Amino acid sequence: MRIIDRAFFQTVRISCIILLLLSLAVSSGGVEEDERGNQQAISQSRRAIDSIKAQQVPTGLLYDKVTPLSGIHSFDGSAGSKPLDLKRWKQILFELRQSSIERPFLPALKSINALAKQKYRSKGIFPIAVIDLKYNTIKKGIPESSLYGITDEDDGTTRQFSVSDFDENQVFAASLLDSVTHRGAEVTFVLDPSCYFSNRDQSVGLIEIDFDDGQGPQKVAFDEEISVRYATTGE
Repeated sequence: MRIIDRAFFQTVRISCIILLLLSLAVSSGGVEEDERGNQQAISQSRRAIDSIKAQQVPTGLLYDKVTPLSGIHSFDGSAGSKPLDLKRWKQILFELRQSSIERPFLPALKSINALAKQKYRSKGIFPIAVIDLKYNTIKKGIPESSLYGITDEDDGTTRQFSVSDFDENQVFAASLLDSVTHRGAEVTFVLDPSCYFSNRDQSVGLIEIDFDDGQGPQKVAFDEEISVRYATTGE
């Protein structure tokens, strides 16, 4: 009787294992199908975004084209904007360069660094680089199917985006192109117009910078070399 019970138990256990494996196989198939569906949706969305023309995007910069890693929305030039370091500034530059609908609006970091090195680094001057740009994002209210580029599931027509489909955003990000100095007793800064990147309709009227030297904000002109003295080390 004990042998029969053990055999019965083994049979049930094996059957359960088989059923479990079959269940996993079915579940795995479902996961794979879901993953394929997600990838297809992402691919459709990417094709729709890539099909957008420059004349449809008011600023010529569509941030939806890039993977958002910089936290660009935290740097809008308002009083509550966060401070940023050179690493974050470079990431913002890269993302906005990649977001150009046609040829890149911004120069490559390599060319910016080459310019700074040629003009200033041999003199020990610290150039300030500024990104002051308007850029667009696709409005959140647009139906998901439209983001995939489909407006009619029956005929499969591709959505034609218009100016009204985009929100306008702004970013203001300033950084030194060199982030460390060992001569804090006297540091010379310069705001180079060739390192000021803007797509605004009006030119800059007034720029003030607080160098955190206890003197408060002071007016700064392009190409003006400004010497600042610090009593202690710090950022």
